Amino acid sequence: SREALRKKQEAEEEKLLAELRKKYELEMSRQEESIREKYHKIEAEKIMHIVKASAKKTE
Repeated sequence: SREALRKKQEAEEEKLLAELRKKYELEMSRQEESIREKYHKIEAEKIMHIVKASAKKTE
């Protein structure tokens, strides 16, 4: 009975840990994607700035 209760508690803890791990990994994935999108936007802005500066030089 004590052993069964302990095993049940351990199983519940494992389940909660698995759920937390899944939520954490999902959040990390979302943040990584957000950072990637921001990086690409910044790179695109840098390229546009270079193109505009180059166009002004050739005028």
